[in-house]
Formats: sequence, C-alpha cells, structure tokens
Amino acid sequence: MSDERRAKREPAPLRGPFSTRSAATRRRILWISGALALAVWIFLAIQDSQIKDSGGPGIIAFEVAGTEDEAEEILEEWGAPGRDDARVSVLVDFPYLIAYAVFLAVGCTIASERFARRGMTRLAGIGPLLGWSMLAAAAFDAIENVAMLRVIESHTATWPAVALYAATPKFALAGLGLAYVIAGAIIGRRSAQ
Repeated sequence: MSDERRAKREPAPLRGPFSTRSAATRRRILWISGALALAVWIFLAIQDSQIKDSGGPGIIAFEVAGTEDEAEEILEEWGAPGRDDARVSVLVDFPYLIAYAVFLAVGCTIASERFARRGMTRLAGIGPLLGWSMLAAAAFDAIENVAMLRVIESHTATWPAVALYAATPKFALAGLGLAYVIAGAIIGRRSAQ
C-alpha cells in the first residue's frame, strides 16, 4: 500500500488547543491567561476569607455541600453578608474559569510538545486530549456556578447536588491538567539545562 493511500486511511492525530499558533503566540497566550487567572484567584482568595468571616465555611465547602440540608446550614451560618460575599465570588468565578481553562489548555499543548521532543510519546499523546478537556472543566465550572447562584437564592432542593456533580469532574480535570502542565514545565527546564 502506498504512503499516500495509508495517509488517507489513517485519521490525523488529535492536535491540542492553540497548536496551530506559533510558539511565540502560544507563550504569549499562556502568560496573559496565567496572569489573569492568578490575579482573579488572588481576588477570590480574599473574597473567600470575607465569606469565612461571616461565620460559615468557605466557598469550596459550599460547592460540594451536595444536599439540601448541608446547603441550608451553610446559608444560615453565612447570613445575608456571607451570601452577598458568596454571590460576588461566584460571579467573579466566571471570568476566572475562562482564564484558567485557556491557561491549562495551551499549557497542555506546550507540555505535550515538550514530552514529544524528549521521546516521551505516551505522555505526549495524552496532552492534546487533556488540553481540550480543559474546556469541559470550564463548562462543568460554569454549571456549578449557576447551581450555586440558585442555592444562594434559596433554591436548595436539587441545586446543591447539581453543584456537587459539576464540581467533581471540574476539580478532577483541572487537577490533571495542572499536573500535566507542571510536569511539562519540569521537563522543559531539564532539557534547557
């Protein structure tokens, strides 16, 4: 079978997000989205301490409350000021989820290329899929945010479970993406030395 025929039969390998951009453009996107994500994360950390100052737990405990009773208990502990702070936190999380998803998506693409250059083909092979899965993490995060806003407005019957079921894959996917990006950065440093 000729190479041309084989090329037509074999599907093209999956390419990571932003893989069609130049290396310089990808680095620029990485730095800008990373700086934005960090800035918003700092704001969210400060906001979380304000939420805790209201007498209840932080926003992560609220994300994974999961049940009507647990959500109502947190809302009661927070009171009106804590609810207001939580609402701000959830609304600000929308731009944050875009920033971290872009950062991790392009980071996975860059890491995949670094693994490929080092001959680590198995690790390189999962990078594109992992990069695209950061968009799924952001989608789960958005669903979680909508659910939390509903709970803050006292719709506690089903929305706490929706928030939990969206938060679980979000944390898993984003955690895997972050670990992959960190591993790629370490490999990149070692190859530069």
